[in-house]
Amino acid sequence: MGISLIKNQRGQALVESLASLPMLIVIALAVLSLPFSILSHYLSDHWVYQSSLCLAKEESKVVCEAQLLQRLRQIPFQKISEISLRRTGSKAATQITIKRFRSYRIQNELHLPLASDDFKRF
Repeated sequence: MGISLIKNQRGQALVESLASLPMLIVIALAVLSLPFSILSHYLSDHWVYQSSLCLAKEESKVVCEAQLLQRLRQIPFQKISEISLRRTGSKAATQITIKRFRSYRIQNELHLPLASDDFKRF
């Protein structure tokens, strides 16, 4: 009787593993999306800071914006919905709005003239 019970359950492990496979895929994607989200936010923040430095060095606004857009487009799964670069007599500021899973804003402002501490980010 024990032998016939084993023959009847042949393939049961395959069926159970196929049933749990979608759940494992969802968990793996959730685990991998967190580091991706953190890294892409850090890179976007860094490039906004670099764009503010570009403006502070009296580069053309068009050149700084083109560099920023080129860098931001390297990150997949995000859409840049707004970019604002401005330089006044006392400030250089950059602000972007990104839509990925949700919409969020990153901004940076440097006071002019630049001090040596402005080049140290962290």
